[in-house]
Amino acid sequence: MSHEIFELLRADNTIHVNRTLAAAIGLNEAVIFSALLGKEHYYRSAGMLDSEDMFYATASDIEDRTTLTQRQQERAVNRLEELDLISTKIKGLPAKKYFKINPNTEIVLRLLRDKIKNKPDKDNNSNPDSGNKKELDTSQQNDETSIDKMLNQDFIFPLM
Repeated sequence: MSHEIFELLRADNTIHVNRTLAAAIGLNEAVIFSALLGKEHYYRSAGMLDSEDMFYATASDIEDRTTLTQRQQERAVNRLEELDLISTKIKGLPAKKYFKINPNTEIVLRLLRDKIKNKPDKDNNSNPDSGNKKELDTSQQNDETSIDKMLNQDFIFPLM
């Protein structure tokens, strides 16, 4: 029985989302962004991006990858566009929705840094003037340093 569960829940049938990004922009937005990153990576690796570095994805395809309904996708995609993480365009006959990931990693880092800076002190919510302010500042500095280190790492996105 446990082997059947393993086969059902194996890693190649999961959704990968960065928790910090989800906290910063919303879970559905992070799920869609992660799925689009995977598709963009696949299309780029296969040399299939168009002349504007765009790729298409149908609502049905995204729903298969994320379980999000078309309406949930629309809201999340609109928010990702507002945040300037992606851009979209309707192209072709029949018309298809094309996506482009904004290659400016500084936008994502700003969102993560803003979330860390605005994270409440869980231990001392009721007394912000307590002596733990220095500890919180140090913790935030360490988080920001960790984010800054991401710039120097190679990112590998799973093929979708």
